[in-house]
Amino acid sequence: MPRHPLEDLLAAVTCPLVTVRGGRDPLCTSDQVAGLGGVAVTLPGLPHAFPYLDPDVFANVALGNRRV
Repeated sequence: MPRHPLEDLLAAVTCPLVTVRGGRDPLCTSDQVAGLGGVAVTLPGLPHAFPYLDPDVFANVALGNRRV
């Protein structure tokens, strides 16, 4: 169990928040991401570790070039 739940930490974020998850991610569900606030992006067909498997897709989303 985390000492500081993610929701509590993100509540203090004052800049725009984008959460990104892979569509086949069993560890981070769409409901969990939606509860974090900000903009939620789901990348269809990608697993939990997608930033390692497809860093270009992750970079495009992170930089606001949502080519998914």
